[in-house]
Amino acid sequence: ATDVGNLVGAKSATSGHHSKTYGYACGGANGAASSPDINKWTFATDGNATDVGDLTVSRGGSAGVTSENYGYSCTGGIQTAPTLYTSIDKVSFASDGNATAITGVVTVARQFPGGTSSTTYGYIHAGHGPPEYNIIDKFQFSTEGNATDVGDMVRGGDTGTGGASSSTHGYIVGGNGTYSI
Repeated sequence: ATDVGNLVGAKSATSGHHSKTYGYACGGANGAASSPDINKWTFATDGNATDVGDLTVSRGGSAGVTSENYGYSCTGGIQTAPTLYTSIDKVSFASDGNATAITGVVTVARQFPGGTSSTTYGYIHAGHGPPEYNIIDKFQFSTEGNATDVGDMVRGGDTGTGGASSSTHGYIVGGNGTYSI
């Protein structure tokens, strides 16, 4: 790997999204404070990200899922409170600007879940409340309604998991205490 640019300000625990031409890092934590920033960078050339808008609330530790036209930052919270969210913010790939909250919510408030996507659904898995959760939530992109609990992970209670999506499966990767696919 090589360093090709920087986000606007130091951040951890961001949710990541991507269009065909841009990458996005949303929210995150900067020390003890959470951020609402939406950072965007181009895939065509190396360079720094720019701040193109804000999430509806400051949130770190969100799951990122991606549809064809939008990125979704799901759950997360404010590091210092701690305040946890069930809400889902939507970031448009068509134009820069602030995120909007969809009407649907996830089944439980939590931080540090993973996210995977199909062409029609977003999936949010695991996370920390407390307690540690092993649930898999699913919401439909076209209706943007409430997520439903559609199953459990093989191992329960992982936080900080990564997600990778193929055309047929979602893969939950790593996590606190688990280092497998």
